[in-house]
Amino acid sequence: MPHCVIEYSANALAADKVTALTDAAHGVMLSCGLFEPASVKSRAIKLEHFRLGEQGGSFVHISIAIMPGRSDGQKQALLQAMDEALAPWLGDCDSLTMEVVELVQSAYFKRLRP
Repeated sequence: MPHCVIEYSANALAADKVTALTDAAHGVMLSCGLFEPASVKSRAIKLEHFRLGEQGGSFVHISIAIMPGRSDGQKQALLQAMDEALAPWLGDCDSLTMEVVELVQSAYFKRLRP
């Protein structure tokens, strides 16, 4: 925990930008001071099948799943830092949305290899 999941429409990012974008997002997660660096997980998922409004377009949506305990101010600062760090790779993207989702600890399972 935490998980940073980047979903993006197939038309949003050139293949050579995906790694850089994922690295930038992961860097924000590591440097924000809210998480144990060893526990941060980031991944990008390309979506081939999607619909956007009536005109179409491209999108990136970032969902950051965390355990409770951070203030609204800390969450907003994390989202702001993410927006600033990712801007260089999202110039042609029509829509960027982000959310911080607090998980319910009693409904979360994690197993690590011994």
